[in-house]
Amino acid sequence: MDGSLKGLEVLVIEDEPLLRLEIVDFLESRELEVIAAGDLSEAVNCLEGRTYDLILADVNLPDGSSMDLLRSGTLSANIGVIIMTADGGVDIAVEAMRLGAGDYLSKPFDPEELALVIHRLIRSRKQERIATHHRKQASVEGGFYFGEAMTEMKAKLELILEAD
Repeated sequence: MDGSLKGLEVLVIEDEPLLRLEIVDFLESRELEVIAAGDLSEAVNCLEGRTYDLILADVNLPDGSSMDLLRSGTLSANIGVIIMTADGGVDIAVEAMRLGAGDYLSKPFDPEELALVIHRLIRSRKQERIATHHRKQASVEGGFYFGEAMTEMKAKLELILEAD
């Protein structure tokens, strides 16, 4: 991983202590900010009042499935999710992607593979944001784009234009 990911905040949800430690050490060595959880309830606690750029989650956890986290609708669309599974089934990957995961990894995996998947997910999310921005700009009348934060200003401008 290069410096372009430096400082990203990542939640790692993995019940196997040695694998969790290996993943955390790998990500921290690349200067990502990492919080780790060993089960679903701990992960839910970690999500309260905090935002993450990325969640790396094992599917099967002692107290449930990380798929339940995806199904719950509590995750922001801005969070990239990578699902890890030892089952490696295509069905699990397809369901995870349908529920909003950005990618998946079959265990065991090489940490460098993790780096590639993270880069791919971040690049894909950036491209989606750029495409959305371009679509919004193209659909705006008169070439002006007012984001949600500018709603009040847009209303005042429309009043001024109508007064002419």
